[in-house]
Amino acid sequence: MPVSVRLRMVARTAFNRLADEIEQMLDHQDVDYDVLGSKIARLERRVQELEEMDRAILEEMVSVEDMPDVDMDKETKEADDIAIRGFYLCRQERLSS
Repeated sequence: MPVSVRLRMVARTAFNRLADEIEQMLDHQDVDYDVLGSKIARLERRVQELEEMDRAILEEMVSVEDMPDVDMDKETKEADDIAIRGFYLCRQERLSS
């Protein structure tokens, strides 16, 4: 397995960990919305990093058989869903304050 694919797997693990942290925060009543906003911004940066890695991997691939099995639509939707939910809650909290 190429180094770039392994690095992407590590980046995806970090993305998953951050997404899990955000989801756990969203499940609690007493959410620190500044921290939540910061984590959402980090999640968005991680999505951009993953997209850049995917482009680099695609450029390295010699054939379709070399492509790792990655469902980018699913990954992007997961990140978007988490970010939208968190943004909505942050906004709602700031408006009610």
